Amino acid sequence: MAETGFNPFADDDDDEDQTPTPAADKNKPFADLRKHARSLEKQLKDATPELEALRAYKLERDEAERKGALKDVFTAVGLKEAQISLYPADAEPTEAAIRTWATQYELVPTGTDTNSVPAPAPAPQGFSPVVTGAGPTPRGKLTRDEWLQVTAKDPARGRQLLESGQVDTSEIDRLSATAP
Repeated sequence: MAETGFNPFADDDDDEDQTPTPAADKNKPFADLRKHARSLEKQLKDATPELEALRAYKLERDEAERKGALKDVFTAVGLKEAQISLYPADAEPTEAAIRTWATQYELVPTGTDTNSVPAPAPAPQGFSPVVTGAGPTPRGKLTRDEWLQVTAKDPARGRQLLESGQVDTSEIDRLSATAP
């Protein structure tokens, strides 16, 4: 038998009773709970974008505050502003912590560390003549060999010594007198 889509019982209103049955009364609390759950889901869905925006704003604000505090402390310690990006995000932005971190990674120039004593300036090195034992040299004058060593290292200094009369020229004069 072929189905024609006709339902002979579709118009039958005799079976429908408009009075609630005891089973429908038992389901009413569950229906109310489902209705309440749907309203809560809708409220959550509406509040989620606002919550995300507030969280993003808070993170941005906290980061800006931290960066400002780090900038002040880095300047006080004597570090460059560009070095802030190297400082760990989870570390405390206190001066002591930053000093320790900067010292550990050798970022603080030795002259800017306020807790250390400055290193003494190196003593100026003047000329110290080398005595070769080839004979007595006039007091305060260089021998020919000493002058040649100085001139080999610094020709300008060698010329200056020669012109100022600080080189014993007796040996040079002797050699030039015997030259043809």
